Amino acid sequence: MSTQPSEVLHTLLDTFAPGLSWLVRLISEVLGVNALSYILPVLVLPIISTFILPWIMRSLEPIFSLIISSAEIQHRNNLYPQVKRWMSEVKFYSLSGSTIVGITEAFGHFWVSNPAPEFVEVDDAAYRGKLIKVWITPGQSHFQFFRHGGHWFALYRDPPQNPLDTFSRNSENIFIYYPFWNQRHFEDLMETIQKFNVDSRRGKLPVFSAYQDKKDVGWRKMCDEAPRSQESMALKKDMKQDIMTDIRKYLSRGCVQFYEERGIAHRRGYLFYGRPGTGKSSFCRVIATEFDLPIYTINLAIVDNHSLQELFRTLPDLPQRCLVVLEDIDTAGIQRARNTKSEDETDGKERVTLATVLNVLDGLGAHCGHILIATTNAKPKLDPALTRPGRIDKHYEFQYPDQKTIQNYFAFFFRNNCSDKGPSNKELGEKAFEFSKAVSHESLSPATLQEYFLQCNGDPGAAIRNTNTLVATEHEILSIEAIDTHRQKNGFERVSGSTIILGYRSDDPSTPHVLLLKRSPESKDDAGVLKKNSFPYTWEGSGGGAKPEDRTILKTMVRETYEETGLKLQVASDRVYCVRFDHNGYRMAKYIAVTTTEEKIHCQRLWSNKYQKPRGSDSTLLRLSDEHLDHCWVTEEQVQNAVLYDSQDTEKSGLVMMDNTRKILENFFSWLKEHELRMEYVLPELDLQPTNRT
Repeated sequence: MSTQPSEVLHTLLDTFAPGLSWLVRLISEVLGVNALSYILPVLVLPIISTFILPWIMRSLEPIFSLIISSAEIQHRNNLYPQVKRWMSEVKFYSLSGSTIVGITEAFGHFWVSNPAPEFVEVDDAAYRGKLIKVWITPGQSHFQFFRHGGHWFALYRDPPQNPLDTFSRNSENIFIYYPFWNQRHFEDLMETIQKFNVDSRRGKLPVFSAYQDKKDVGWRKMCDEAPRSQESMALKKDMKQDIMTDIRKYLSRGCVQFYEERGIAHRRGYLFYGRPGTGKSSFCRVIATEFDLPIYTINLAIVDNHSLQELFRTLPDLPQRCLVVLEDIDTAGIQRARNTKSEDETDGKERVTLATVLNVLDGLGAHCGHILIATTNAKPKLDPALTRPGRIDKHYEFQYPDQKTIQNYFAFFFRNNCSDKGPSNKELGEKAFEFSKAVSHESLSPATLQEYFLQCNGDPGAAIRNTNTLVATEHEILSIEAIDTHRQKNGFERVSGSTIILGYRSDDPSTPHVLLLKRSPESKDDAGVLKKNSFPYTWEGSGGGAKPEDRTILKTMVRETYEETGLKLQVASDRVYCVRFDHNGYRMAKYIAVTTTEEKIHCQRLWSNKYQKPRGSDSTLLRLSDEHLDHCWVTEEQVQNAVLYDSQDTEKSGLVMMDNTRKILENFFSWLKEHELRMEYVLPELDLQPTNRT
């Protein structure tokens, strides 16, 4: 190599890597060789691939466009996660060698749509089950080359324009380049990618969730749910079979033709309603498993009118099918009109209107071929226009399991999966019957049963032995029928519901007070006949005996409190307590709930320790019935110092209470210190009309 060209190369080297030319000269002098001739090829290749080749590609793009076809796969398209998953299993060739390595991305799309962790097998027990397989995909902003079916393709990952933007930092697009005469081979490639994803997801349920950000709206792959069988649900067998039969008929080819011949839009809607924890959402998985349907979930509270229409427009078309789930539709804040704002709307965000929801369900151009399931805990809150046939065709109430259902669920949960372990089928059936009989009087949700069985670690005997620890966590909605069964089993003579109404003084917000009523010695019954009252002149909370028309114990509490005080209860806490006691030789039980009222009450009529009677005056919100003479607000200390009732001295003055009443209030104050009140369950609206009061 001549001196002049060598100097030119050294100058060029200093241009791209200042100072490196001096180091090359030093190595050449020490070793007595021309080091530049060895180093230059190593340096030139990255420079060419990083700077020169992209520039050449951009410059020749008009020419390449004549013979090179390109296919863009946008990040919001359902094909995008499939291509990413396929990329992690393909060998790429690149001059830059750029790759992206990780387990999952920090935000947004998962690397491979959130698969189950694949652990690396190691001999060292200390690392076994802790090392997760790393996924490697081609790097961004570089051309990556690969072969498929003996033909070459190029792949380019175009990064987002603003990677610092939370909502767009994952919005890359993928481009695939190929010669235009290889169009058929490109179609084969797309088919291979989809087959790869089908095979990798066999036996799994893909779940897509609707998203809306300031620039975009679409479906995002969330996860792959595990399949779930019908027998894994603690639901009545007849209802499960009816739902499955109806959907199977709807999905049949003959049904599609039947609808088309009569000009009827081919779609089907179901409403699953019932108490929390009864399996409404879980049964959607059962349906998806049975008919191999992808699940698309929409939270109506996070989308506007345009986004909702776009989401339904981009659902899979026939012959593909899907399951669309609108969860907790009663809490979505659907507006009846565009200019009507919901009470809880404080952020200025536009909410979806009822008209838009109705249009996407069965309006002109509405999507067909899908199955719609809406779930709710409060069916009466739904607009009748939303639940009419054609939009919601069939309604199913999810209830607490009865004895037979509990028996079947027990047998399923503890069934013998190993031939040499566990009880025989006959023994398991006997245990299942014993367990179901022991707890059938309780109102136990499927979620409560499942959690209890999981704690038993596969031991059916433990499930039977520890039934005393199985508490009906949904006591707040116990039915009168369930309580009546409970009463008969335990020998209770009468069932009543009491309400503890809690209040705070504005000048002493740290001290809780409860409302007490003073019993009258006599009052009129429902027929207007004057009768003697038990425990006259004692102080108690509001409440009374259950009536058949109440249907639930909470309605008993609501009705009794309104009749005795004029206060309307609004929200119940997450617990109802059952207190057992004896009265005149009879076993009694009281169910107590913590509630709030619709009205704002100021605790002004307080119990005076000095005068041993109430002092002050409350607002006129309190309207006492003839069952009570007076009312007052008391503190925990005053309850503890209350005088116990003596049947031999009914004229005893002071804060006189029954022993069980005082214990109930003491337990309540103790519980109040240890727990934060969780007002979650809205009571059903009752048709309560004012009554004449003395």
